[in-house]
Amino acid sequence: MAQDPVDISLQDLEKSHSPETSLAINISARYIPSATEFTAWQYDLFESFLPNKRVSFPPENAAYKTIFLKPTRNRLESKYLLALSHHLLTDGGTLITAQDNQIGSKTYEKDLAQIFSSYTVESKHKCRLLTATKTQNEKDIAQNWLSECGIQALPDQPDWFSCPGLFAWDHLDKASSFLIDHLPQDAKGIWADFGCGSGFLSAALLDKNPDLTDLYAIDFDRRAIDVIGKNIADTRLKPLWRSVPKLPASTLPTLDGIIMNPPFHTGRADEPDLGLAFITKAHETLKKGGTIHLVANQHLPYEKLLHVLFGNGEKIIEDQGFKILRAVK
Repeated sequence: MAQDPVDISLQDLEKSHSPETSLAINISARYIPSATEFTAWQYDLFESFLPNKRVSFPPENAAYKTIFLKPTRNRLESKYLLALSHHLLTDGGTLITAQDNQIGSKTYEKDLAQIFSSYTVESKHKCRLLTATKTQNEKDIAQNWLSECGIQALPDQPDWFSCPGLFAWDHLDKASSFLIDHLPQDAKGIWADFGCGSGFLSAALLDKNPDLTDLYAIDFDRRAIDVIGKNIADTRLKPLWRSVPKLPASTLPTLDGIIMNPPFHTGRADEPDLGLAFITKAHETLKKGGTIHLVANQHLPYEKLLHVLFGNGEKIIEDQGFKILRAVK
């Protein structure tokens, strides 16, 4: 797999710095071996730090001399990360960051310049590499971004929390809405929501099924786990921060049912293998007679795998560019 040019850019910048106390945000220790602490929202990346590096979520220290930051594709999320970095740096501390030109490096530089008045820029690996120094001038902006771009209540749903970077973070997406309209209403026992996000599907399943005893809401993004606990005040909910495709079956009790709106891309191109991995894990964790209910875009090739693994599968309904599939183990 091709290396991310932002990773390579930050690795190059890391070679010219020898920080005493430093934090790497959202980037593998492979590229920033000198960092003294690491953090990430994504479980796979966070877990990779555990054997050899000090990790925390959220970062505990507010006095780093250097921060290495890998931004994301989401502008609001990246603004939050810039503001968080400013908050965690010591006065005179250094932020080392980079953005891919294809993702919006010019815009990223403009956002950085609103907080950091002193910075340098260079171009390399088709990225914009930025090294900034913290001053006292822009603290108000940084504080505003921490609230405006972080975990927050939705404007039209003041009792529902989410944050930029989660899938469809500020609204109920059409596919999930479609599945909610066709969720089972006779669910019993122990179920799971694979890739729960802020919890729209979990909330609906619990509401429709009073005889359901436990619902494991699983997501690889720690922020999803944080907000779903705010959104659903139901003792049957069991939030779990894990990556679904890599989840050991022993982590869960044997499941009676699973619902999901599985991801199918991390960038712009379709990656149906992600959804296929979710279906494979569902088969692994369901008990005999357990059911899977999923929603997907019509063109995604999930039916074949359902028949291979489960020996059955049915399309409950297809409409508005989506389909709802069901299979029994």
